[in-house]
Amino acid sequence: MNRLVKTSQRAGEEVRRIDPEPDPRRTSNDRKKPTRAETAEMVRRYLAGASLAELKVEHHMSKNTVAKILRDAGVTIRPRGRRKGQLVGRPPRTTHVL
Repeated sequence: MNRLVKTSQRAGEEVRRIDPEPDPRRTSNDRKKPTRAETAEMVRRYLAGASLAELKVEHHMSKNTVAKILRDAGVTIRPRGRRKGQLVGRPPRTTHVL
């Protein structure tokens, strides 16, 4: 028992404990499975090109957890990194010869 409870009991006061409302945000200790809607949204976004890193930030999970959820849903995880010839952002600089 903490000190406040002991002091209250000695004084003969009634001790009331109030349970706080659960936080709706996910935390690192929250081991709840995502809902079917969340899983379907993750699958849709991943197949549309979102990365595991983007999904982990959006759903407050680790990359490994996101990958496991996607694999359990039957999705094949893409290899890491860009593939040859795949451009991201602006094209590479070219050297102009005058």
